[in-house]
Parts: sequence; C-alpha cells; structure tokens
Amino acid sequence: MGDKLTLKNQLLEVRRQINGLPLLALRDGSTLRIDEQGAPVQLPSAWRATANPPILYQGNGACLGGQLEIWQGDDHRYSIHLPPPSASGPPEMLAYRQPAPKRQRGFSLLEAIVALVILAGACMALFAWINTSLTQLQRAELYIDAGPAIESAMQYLKTVDLARRPNGTFESGTISVDWQASALEADNTRSPEYGGSNFLLSLYAVTLTARSTTRSLPPLHTRIVNYRLKPGLPDPADGL
Repeated sequence: MGDKLTLKNQLLEVRRQINGLPLLALRDGSTLRIDEQGAPVQLPSAWRATANPPILYQGNGACLGGQLEIWQGDDHRYSIHLPPPSASGPPEMLAYRQPAPKRQRGFSLLEAIVALVILAGACMALFAWINTSLTQLQRAELYIDAGPAIESAMQYLKTVDLARRPNGTFESGTISVDWQASALEADNTRSPEYGGSNFLLSLYAVTLTARSTTRSLPPLHTRIVNYRLKPGLPDPADGL
C-alpha cells in the first residue's frame, strides 16, 4: 500500500515538472526540448521523460507536439501523445498557451456621429433651460420694479381727465406705464333731490402696461373712478 502511494506521488511530481516546461520556456524566452537524453527539469530520483523525435517548447510557451514517454528506471510508466501545433491530452499535461490579445477597437464613424448628435441635443436642451431661467429671472425683477410704478400710475389717473386724455404714459424711474382708458359710465352726478353735486363722476375701464427699456409685462386691467367739475362752475383752486 505504501509503495503504491509513493509511486502515485512521484508520478504527480513528474507531471508537475513537465507541465511547468511551457512557463519555464516563456520565462527564459528560449526553446526547451525533451529528447532521448531526457527533459530539462529536475525529476524525482530514477524518473525520466524522453521523446523521439524531440518535443520542442518555444520561447512563447507553445509546444510543437510529439510523443512523450515517462519512465521509472527501466519501467515504462506513462505515454502521452501531444499533437502539433498545440498540446492536447490530459489536462495536467497540456502545454501552456498564451491568451490571445484582446482586439482593441475604436469608435466607428457612425458611433462617433451618434455620440455627437446626442451631445448636441443635450447641449441645446441645457442652453434652452438656461435661457428660460434667465428670462424668468428678468421678468421677476421687472415685476418687482413695476409694482410701485403701477400703483403710482393708478393714483395719478384718478386726477387726470380721462375724457380728454384716454391714453398716455406715466414715467416712474426706469419704468414706463402706458394706459388706455374707455368709459363705462360717463358724467354721472348726484340728483338734485339729494342735494346735487358740483362734480361729474365717470367710471373707466383702464388697461395698464408696464415696461422697461428691454421688456414689457402683460397688460393689467382695472377700473378707475374719475371726477371733474361741472362745466361753467369755478375751479375751487382758483381762489387759493
């Protein structure tokens, strides 16, 4: 039982040494050979490997094939046929083969065009978003500046005779407010039965449009009550 185990271990060691020949040839960059004189490896005592014709291992690790004979003393223990150009047979005796280098491939013209189209589309979308954001920011700033100007224009129009000036422009700093008025009810006054009045009241529908030098806001629609003295009555301000 012990002799069989020893024989098996020695045979495994022989196989390991022979299997390392492709790596040894690749490491040294030289050609190794197994011929009738044996193999260029250190085998267990009384073991040898022969080949006739010789088996060559090239500097790239490739085996050119041949008939490999394994001996223990004068006893023939193992025979392996390695057909060229690559070694075949039991996995433990296969010659080392360098992995084929991966083929490097670049972008084709079509792939480059598709990538450029996608990039151009993404850039256009980004620029459109930036332009929209800037426009909204400028409009928000105009709303902030135009609020006080519109309020001042509405107070001013209460003192203007809109029957004579149905349209015009109110200036407030960098903001201009254009107005357009149309009468809904004109020249109403208190009935004499209730004491009468020296003023005529009119209700106007007014459209206000605020604008700066570069941009304008949507029109604002409102109503304004306008009053004036009845014709023929003296202006109270004349006596001051």
